Amino acid sequence: MKKYSITEESITHNGFVLWRIQRIATQEKGGWIQSEKNLSQLGEAWVADNAKVYGEACVSDDACVSGNAEIFGSTQVRGASQVYGEAKVYEEAIVEGSAHVYEQAEVCGMAFIKGDSIIGSNQRIVEREHTWEDINSIESLKIVFSGGQREEKLYSNGRHQVGIHVNLIAKDKEGKIIILSEDEVFKHMEFVNVVNKPYGKDFKVSAEPGEYALPLVRNTGEKASKVSLGVFYLSTTKDFVNENVCVRCVVNQKVNDFGQPVNNKVEYTTAKENNNGNVTPNYIVLSVLHQRIFRDEDIYVQKIELKKADNYNSILTKYYVQFSNTAMATLHHAECKEDFLFHFTYDGNYRAYATTTDSRIKANFTAKYTAYFDAKGKKTYVVTSTNHDMPGLCVWTYRIWHGRLLKKKKNNELMLISLFDIYGNEAKVVVKALNDAKLSFRIT
Repeated sequence: MKKYSITEESITHNGFVLWRIQRIATQEKGGWIQSEKNLSQLGEAWVADNAKVYGEACVSDDACVSGNAEIFGSTQVRGASQVYGEAKVYEEAIVEGSAHVYEQAEVCGMAFIKGDSIIGSNQRIVEREHTWEDINSIESLKIVFSGGQREEKLYSNGRHQVGIHVNLIAKDKEGKIIILSEDEVFKHMEFVNVVNKPYGKDFKVSAEPGEYALPLVRNTGEKASKVSLGVFYLSTTKDFVNENVCVRCVVNQKVNDFGQPVNNKVEYTTAKENNNGNVTPNYIVLSVLHQRIFRDEDIYVQKIELKKADNYNSILTKYYVQFSNTAMATLHHAECKEDFLFHFTYDGNYRAYATTTDSRIKANFTAKYTAYFDAKGKKTYVVTSTNHDMPGLCVWTYRIWHGRLLKKKKNNELMLISLFDIYGNEAKVVVKALNDAKLSFRIT
């Protein structure tokens, strides 16, 4: 059964006579096609709004073309893909899967857009997505840090990462330059030293940045039309001094320089030694620093005391723990056992408690926090106050006066908290409750 019909409403566009379509079931009008070969009568495929499909192009399955999009040539738009906005898909391009092509994007030539790909803005995709097996030779292979610089530092704490870009110009067996995806380059590169020896497990390599990837700079300008780009993030727990880092890869050569069929494994390396001369040697200088050791003077504790005129004549004290100015460190985040009551005491005529609040570090003058101080199951004191009046990890103490003397009894535990700088260096801090409901903070 047909789902749409071609109306008598027509326009002429680029020399083609196009006809408006209409859903048979609902009489809803759609976009423009040249003939039924442009839009399948099966599935949920549709051409909507002012979109145009003509030539040998076909929209099928559950694909949708809408807005002012144009599909022509021998294009196939299928699957659950969508083409909309001012986008154009033409020549022998294929768009399938859940791909989106929109805005002023153009997909043409032998381009093959699939999966969850999103092509927008003014992007123009011409070729299909090539794989490593399509490479016959590499004309150029270069390694730089993601900001374009040649030197960078890396802390050996296993958390800090530096971004590295590997740029290559690859050619197929016909001598044409082909572009590979970042993922394809990532899977086939290996980091080596200047004598072409692999680092193995000395570096942990990731395709995605972690929370301590610095400097996080992506030099998009270096990805020219002829250059394939691979993005890598390196971390380590091994101490080096200054390491000259190179990169290498292997391709399967199918045609030699004389055009004769071959089947050779050819290595390309930027190492200075054991280099077969296929590409020019080049490297980056990585200064690996030992993970930072913090001292007591590297932390700063800001104390805020709030006397409360309530029935308990209580005092709430908030301690904000952060790096000191002399530490030359920027606080990234803190970790602790949240809502942990780590000090409880009867001493003379007062009771005192201490608890962590939460590990957020940004100042928030409106955020409220409520602590429940349980006095040995007999009574619970509920305290609510603004939390994080300033940056830093917040720890509370709460002291309550009573009109009668209490039996002296102490239960004093330690609390461990960790401060991390933006490079992932960790300062481990021991918090101890002292007399008179005061706290001390020491680096461990």
